[in-house]
Amino acid sequence: MTPLTTVPTVSEPSAGLSPTQTDIVRLLAAGRSHQAIARECFISIRTLERNVASIKAKLNASNLVQLGMAAERHGLLWDRRARS
Repeated sequence: MTPLTTVPTVSEPSAGLSPTQTDIVRLLAAGRSHQAIARECFISIRTLERNVASIKAKLNASNLVQLGMAAERHGLLWDRRARS
């Protein structure tokens, strides 16, 4: 048996999403409006809309309900850093 040289860490789930996109998914799941999300993320509504479209493509979702279901499956709705 070889000694463990590094401590394994639990990485934040990403499903190919950027940190901002992960934040957007969580805010959408929390029921925030697009305008509120854009303000909180310091981005324009148009940038938010492009991010939502990209998130849907990455999670193979055609609407926000499917996006939420896919985000839950990928473990994106819970911030593991907050639990540590």
